[in-house]
Amino acid sequence: MPKIISPLPLVSIIIPTYNRSEFLLRSINSALNQSYPNIEILVIDDNGLGSTNQIKTFNLLRKFINNNNKIYYFPNKVNSNASYSRNIGLWKASGEFIHFLDDDDEPHSNFINELTCYLLKNSKFSGVYCKSQSKIKNLPIYTTSYSKEGRLTFDVFNMTHEFQTSSVLFRKNKIDELMGFDKTFTRSQDLELFIRFFNKNLLGHVDKILIDLNIDDKENRPKLTALIEIKKFFFKKMEHYFNQLSPVEKKHILNSHNNHLFRTALKNLDIRTFYYLFKLDPQLFFKINSKYIRTYCKKIIAFLRLN
Repeated sequence: MPKIISPLPLVSIIIPTYNRSEFLLRSINSALNQSYPNIEILVIDDNGLGSTNQIKTFNLLRKFINNNNKIYYFPNKVNSNASYSRNIGLWKASGEFIHFLDDDDEPHSNFINELTCYLLKNSKFSGVYCKSQSKIKNLPIYTTSYSKEGRLTFDVFNMTHEFQTSSVLFRKNKIDELMGFDKTFTRSQDLELFIRFFNKNLLGHVDKILIDLNIDDKENRPKLTALIEIKKFFFKKMEHYFNQLSPVEKKHILNSHNNHLFRTALKNLDIRTFYYLFKLDPQLFFKINSKYIRTYCKKIIAFLRLN
């Protein structure tokens, strides 16, 4: 473990939350349990002031707020979105470094220390990420292996990167220069931020698993029709950056997003599965989708047997 460098720069941990008070406490506790001592924790409650969920969230946090001078609580007047809430946290934060933590994820106790020490020793990087472990009901299901460093615009567009805002520590001034998140994005706001970030910044990597990403909550996943609209909006807003890529890169990116739509349709037994199937590159399709084809066939057989 790297030594904690003195004097200690302040690290701001920003936790936007909406309708998930039952998961929020584990993120709060993991933030409080950091071995790095100089932190502040900003909880941005997006449930809407006076709503049932806002009152429930505040009551859960009351003991933390009253007994700990590291925690600050900011309720939004009305439900806005995650981008807006993260920006509120960014504007309220006082730290030299900033961590956007989702309200159901759990950084390990050495997360802040490891990533802070890395940035203090590597000035060319404006942020750093670590490996992560995904869990369902506390059972590990996947560990990331991605380890690239530098300007990773193509990988973010192509959805082959394996980092997200919860697994990254940023230099606050670099996110300030970007004016934070684009609040017009209700989805894919992390991809949007990373693409703009990589226009002028480099990202480093610590080759350690330092955070658990909990995926217990499936209600937040968009259905196919909504996902199509999300992608249309994303590419329209990101057109300037997309057009800077090569024709080969663009082809790979569009294939990856069509494949994402194919998989979503497949999981929901949507007839549009075949539309996205025919749009995919055949060489890539069979390489990455064999298990999804088997799953789809099993679902069709089961459906036919019941009918």
